[in-house]
Amino acid sequence: MRAKDLEALREHMLAVIAANAFALRDTIGKSAFDERVMTAIRKVPRHEFVRIELQPYAYANTPLPIGDVPIAVELRRADVAGTNVTRPS
Repeated sequence: MRAKDLEALREHMLAVIAANAFALRDTIGKSAFDERVMTAIRKVPRHEFVRIELQPYAYANTPLPIGDVPIAVELRRADVAGTNVTRPS
């Protein structure tokens, strides 16, 4: 994918995150995430962490596999203390 396309997908993802935060403001107690969080999300090249055939989905709100393990499985294994979710436990 071209850098321009990836940038458009990243910006769309940020707009969706912002809209979701606003929609859930009563539940999460704020109407937006801290700008530092949004800046960090904007800077992470998510497409570099997935296989090339999954790169079009890197900025979608869906679990994608890391290696051969679906990320949803890894996230369930992670603990609050900050286990590295890129490695199986």
